[in-house]
Amino acid sequence: MKHAAAATDPSLPSYCRPEYVHAWPQLRLLEDAYADMYGCKGRYLLREQKEPDWAYELRLQRSVFNNRLRPAVDSNVGLLTAFEIEDAPPSLDAALDNVDMAGSDYKSFFHQADIMALRDGYCYVS
Repeated sequence: MKHAAAATDPSLPSYCRPEYVHAWPQLRLLEDAYADMYGCKGRYLLREQKEPDWAYELRLQRSVFNNRLRPAVDSNVGLLTAFEIEDAPPSLDAALDNVDMAGSDYKSFFHQADIMALRDGYCYVS
């Protein structure tokens, strides 16, 4: 399936903010993955042997998606920030409160990098 390009006219319903245009293909892929998963509990929640139809339908209605990734990421965040910088050279010491030239101190910068590395499997920092 081929997707339309991101719209750059803010008056259109398909408008995509300029800072997200580079990620448009990934956003569409995410949308497809969500749409494919929506309403498909029956494919993943199998019917028990000899379970009546009505009981299986009720169990499907009661079931919820159990996202184990988010708690795993949240419980392991901090691996990259479990250190203190001591006796840093003056050039590094001057940059500790603004490491990304956007106002982030080194702890918050590494915290965000840690989340991305755990969630995505990698984190590129240049």
